[in-house]
Amino acid sequence: MEERLWNRRADLYARIAQVMRQHSESSVETVSEEDISLLSGLVSEAEMVGSTEAVDLLNLFAFDDPSIERRIEIWMDFQATARRELGADRLPGPG
Repeated sequence: MEERLWNRRADLYARIAQVMRQHSESSVETVSEEDISLLSGLVSEAEMVGSTEAVDLLNLFAFDDPSIERRIEIWMDFQATARRELGADRLPGPG
């Protein structure tokens, strides 16, 4: 994958994973309108530089109103997809 595209995708996937994590760790059952707006923006960006699998998982998370347990499953599936696509060995380690 071209280096620039890889960097954009890695940044996008990190932002998506962070949002998914925040919502998965929350006990709130529904996603707020503000967060729907944020997720919609991420979906739009993912449709340009992300894979179909990553976009599908993000859409499930954002718009299918999943239970907290299902959110966690989707988040875990997304992380596995991101690692596979980006190559875990290329990802920067913790600060």
